[in-house]
Amino acid sequence: SLAVAPAGPSLADWYARHVDSTGMLGPMPYWNYVDWTNPWPRGVPPGADNGHSATISLLYAYALQRAAELEAGVGMRGTAEAYRTRLASVLAAVRTRAWDAKRGLFRDSPDTVSYSQQTNVLAILTDAAPVAEQRALMERVLSDTTLTRASYYFGFYVLEALRKAGLADRYIEQLAPWQGML
Repeated sequence: SLAVAPAGPSLADWYARHVDSTGMLGPMPYWNYVDWTNPWPRGVPPGADNGHSATISLLYAYALQRAAELEAGVGMRGTAEAYRTRLASVLAAVRTRAWDAKRGLFRDSPDTVSYSQQTNVLAILTDAAPVAEQRALMERVLSDTTLTRASYYFGFYVLEALRKAGLADRYIEQLAPWQGML
């Protein structure tokens, strides 16, 4: 017979307890690694340790999206809907607090002037950026050299965002760092 673990608090619930009055994740304990890239010390984006990191909040949203899909796929509609409700709330907070209309980019944290490929790629993958604007946002992600650049590790998400934004034809040019290694 197949043993089933009893239902209990999930990792998504742990993160939900860290959402503060802003609707974004507040100060997060432990090591909030996202990508080992300059200028992020220890691979941690702005706001992750002190609170209100758009990057970490969008990673949470991305996980909620995937979890909702999985839960719906196994017939757990109530849990899937609860995750979608949390997702909508986090995305609304990130849009309100981190979007910079002047630059047409999401800031890494509402209280910073730091912008990264990572945050904006996650905004595309989670639909924090409206679908109709994702292609233009992805073009800025690729062309704006002032953004914190994604490392090889985070390149997977960059490629996923390329596909989602309708720019999969730009895939080959994204292989330049790997071609340089050859």
